[in-house]
Amino acid sequence: MKKNESAPEVFRADYEPFGWRLERAALRFEIGEATRVFSTLDFEPTQGSETARRIELNGDQLELVSVRLDGREL
Repeated sequence: MKKNESAPEVFRADYEPFGWRLERAALRFEIGEATRVFSTLDFEPTQGSETARRIELNGDQLELVSVRLDGREL
């Protein structure tokens, strides 16, 4: 969610299971003058979910260095 943006209202009747299941998370920290965190996240689509077509990851005060999908840089 962007700064100064309110969360959308969600009703139980509109609930849909999350489209992705996190199978594995691996974190590596390099601590020095600046701390870098390397993460490898393995997601699998949730069977029967309509939202599995897209995935959105959010974070605050982060700098995206790279993204890879199946070993290919995006």
